[in-house]
Amino acid sequence: MAGSPNSENAVTAIKSILGSDLAAKLDALDTAYGDDIVLEDPVDYWEQTLPQYDAFPCVVVVCRNTAWIPEQGPYDVHHHQIEIDVVTTDRYAGTESLKPQEELTRRLNRTAEAIVNTLFASAASKKLTVSGTAHADRLYYVSTDRIQLRGFDDPDLQIMGFVTVNVEVRISC
Repeated sequence: MAGSPNSENAVTAIKSILGSDLAAKLDALDTAYGDDIVLEDPVDYWEQTLPQYDAFPCVVVVCRNTAWIPEQGPYDVHHHQIEIDVVTTDRYAGTESLKPQEELTRRLNRTAEAIVNTLFASAASKKLTVSGTAHADRLYYVSTDRIQLRGFDDPDLQIMGFVTVNVEVRISC
C-alpha cells in the first residue's frame, strides 16, 4: 500500500480518528470502571504544543521525528514517530474517596487507555488514510509516558496534568 511520506497526513489521520471515535471509547471506559469518575470528551485537538491552552481536556498530536529507510523491499519506508498528548486540569475533582491529584492521574491514565483502544480498534486501523485513498502500512503502539502534574506551587492555580501516548506510523512510498 503506497502512502504519502508527509508526516502531516499521518497526524491529520490520527486527529480525524480520535475526533470521530474517542468519545465512544471514553464512554465505554466510564461504564467499565463504574466509579464516580466521568471522563470528558476533548474540547480541542491541536497539531502543535502550545505554551497555554484555553479549554480542557485537549489533545495534541505532533510528529516528533520521521526516519526514512530507502528501498526496503519495492518501496521506501517512512517511520513517523507521533506523540499524542492529553492535557487536562484538576477542575473536575470531586470524588469522596480520591484527592484531586489522584483523580487527575486516573483521568489521564484512562484517557490514554481510550486513545490506544481507539487507534488500534480494527475498524480504526482501516481508516488510517494518510494520502487520498492510500493507507499506512502499519500503526504501532510504542509507549505511554509517565504522567506529569504541574501547579502545586500556587494554591490559586489549577493543577495541570499531561500524559503522552507514543505511536509510530510506517508508510511505504
